[in-house]
Parts: sequence; C-alpha cells; structure tokens
Amino acid sequence: MNNGGPIRIMVVDDHPVVRFGLVAMLGAQPDFVVVAQASTAEEAIVRFRQHQPDVCLMDLRLPEIGGAEAIRLISKEFPKSAFIVLTTFHGDEDIHKAMSAGARSCLLKGMSHDELLDAVRKVHAGRQYLSKTVQQSLANRMPSSDLSAREAEILGLIVALEHPIREAQRHRSHPGGSGGSTPRNCGALASDKFQNPAVGTSPRLEPFVAEAA
Repeated sequence: MNNGGPIRIMVVDDHPVVRFGLVAMLGAQPDFVVVAQASTAEEAIVRFRQHQPDVCLMDLRLPEIGGAEAIRLISKEFPKSAFIVLTTFHGDEDIHKAMSAGARSCLLKGMSHDELLDAVRKVHAGRQYLSKTVQQSLANRMPSSDLSAREAEILGLIVALEHPIREAQRHRSHPGGSGGSTPRNCGALASDKFQNPAVGTSPRLEPFVAEAA
C-alpha cells in the first residue's frame, strides 16, 4: 500500500481499448502509477493479492463474475481496499449493487478526464465520490427499493447540503433579505441538518461537511 509515494492503481476492464486508454491517462499523472491490469474478475482477484493497489478502477460488467461481486470478494479479504466503479449503464440497480458491494465511487465511462482524476485522488484520501448523474440515479430509486447503508449516508449528506447551498445562492441574489444561510454558515447548517436521526451520522462523512464550511 501507499507510504507517501505515488497513488498505486489497478485497472480492471474486459475491453482492451478502454483499459489501455485508462492506463495511459492515469500513467501520465506524476502522482499516479498503474501497478496492475486485469480483464476478468478472477484475474482481478489474483492481481489484487499480488499488488494490493491503493485504488482499483473496476468495470461493473465483466464476463462470468461481475465487477460488483469481484469488489465484494476482494473487500472481504482486504477490508481497506478502495474501489471506483466504471460503467456505461445508467440503471440505478447496477449502481446500487456496486455501492452495496463496497465501492467508494461510481462513474459513468463518459466522464471527463478531470473528473476521473479527481475521483481517484478523493477516493485515495478516504472520501467518497459520486458523479452528479449517479447521485441523481440513486436519489430516484423507488421507495420500495432498499438503499444500502453506504448509499443512505451519501444521499443523506446530499440532502443536508442541498438546502443551505441554495439558500446561500438565493441570498447572494437578494442581499437585502434577512436570515437564511450564507456561504460562511452553510457548513454549520448542513452539519446540524445531518444530525437528523432519520438520516444518521457517520464519521466518514465529516470531511464532506467540514469542506462545505
């Protein structure tokens, strides 16, 4: 695992062109080094044991054993492993499975270059990262569908931050108004709102709330 050097990354994707492109993109960054590649879940498990990367980019749709199951198996053996799921699918059930398996981030393969790099750095720092499209997909899950604890935490923070941020924007547009939120106290309001017992609080979410302050 990383001891202060470059972020060690493994890329798992069964499409060689996609995999090689990701490797080239990530390898061009001075703070990244790609230590392993795999095209199947079985190969990914073996390579992970050999290299124990800091961050693993996992394709959700792999032949035979899928990416979500590969994440579950690896996480069981390596509880501190960090995964970013890459998928071409917008379906909330696919995303749900990945997050339930232990992924910290889920990105659509159409993401921008900068978004991918940002996600890798944030996940390596112990944070969670979901693109706006993925956030919307999870938020639109039917009430009858059970959200995992990880999804509930992330969506709880999104809800907590959404109101004070909009209030701050509204008051910047109408500076004569009284009360409400300002950029300075947005973090405090979000933190207070997130204490709602219906949502719950997790220490893993503290960096997000602190960042908004």
